[in-house]
Amino acid sequence: MKTSQLLRQLSTAAQRTLGEPHVLTRPSAFIRPLSPNAVAGPSRPSSIGTDFQLYPDFFGEEESRQLLAMALWKLDRVDSTRRRRRNKGLWEESEAGGAGLQSLFHGEYGFEEGHYDSVIHQYRETLLSSFPPPDKAWPDLSALMKRIYDLLPVSEPGGSYTQTGAVRGTHEQTPRGTSTHLLHLAPHGAILPHVDNLEASGSVIIGTSLGAERILRLKEKGGEEGWDIRLPSGSLYIQRDTVRYQYDHSILPYDDTGSAWQGKKLEPGHRISLMVRVSWSPGLRVCVRSDHLGRPCSVRPAMRMLLRMLVMEHGTVLYQGTAALRQSADTSLMVQVKSASNA
Repeated sequence: MKTSQLLRQLSTAAQRTLGEPHVLTRPSAFIRPLSPNAVAGPSRPSSIGTDFQLYPDFFGEEESRQLLAMALWKLDRVDSTRRRRRNKGLWEESEAGGAGLQSLFHGEYGFEEGHYDSVIHQYRETLLSSFPPPDKAWPDLSALMKRIYDLLPVSEPGGSYTQTGAVRGTHEQTPRGTSTHLLHLAPHGAILPHVDNLEASGSVIIGTSLGAERILRLKEKGGEEGWDIRLPSGSLYIQRDTVRYQYDHSILPYDDTGSAWQGKKLEPGHRISLMVRVSWSPGLRVCVRSDHLGRPCSVRPAMRMLLRMLVMEHGTVLYQGTAALRQSADTSLMVQVKSASNA
């Protein structure tokens, strides 16, 4: 038996137990408060201790390698720069270089300089609505993704963070009522402080970090209190409710003084985050609104981003409603929206 096969079997068989999560209200080697009041301030909501949970080693290196290989394959499919250079046989060494998982990053990527809302810089992204075909690079993909989806709450809101398996996908599709998003952040990229759009998804988000370490900063809106969280490769965090909507969150650039831990600067590198968001209602619902004269209104920015990713992958978007065919008012998007009943 090959060593790689043995490692996979041992890793899968072990199915490491979650153990106690690292939380904001207890001392942790992966969490540091921005001020002494961050942990026990008088205005701290009681739920702050459960609204953010971190599992630093949720996935081992071999498991992370499989997820990372799948994510890169998926991202490359919608990256025009990668396609052009691959067709011409042109490849370059990664600017990050290095060993381990960083060795999977190579060549030139078509990074976007800025997001539609100027929050994310130097990135590329896509929506994972279906799993790629089986491949020797990710033989355990379904089982690995199931471990993430099994952490989703039983219901929204009020679910508990236990491995219930209540929200399930198939071998080809991600679970209904969720969206799975892949975000590749360049070594020179960053995510600026922001609060998620409540209309874009529900109150729960699960993030898996793959590749280079980064610092996630949670900072009170309009204040100076908060936390820095070190996100190693293979880590997983669950963020919900108070922490998600009352705290700005950001990924610090490597040249920020906060991108250090215990006095040592983090080593720059590529990072991919696999984000699972809970939708407010089962299935994706796209609603193109009209004004009182029946004219279509602009699609909201958060929905525009989601539509673009869906169009890149599928060409069309299903619409769950009564309209047979609609078109977005954003002419640059050119989205054909079909009725789910006719699909």
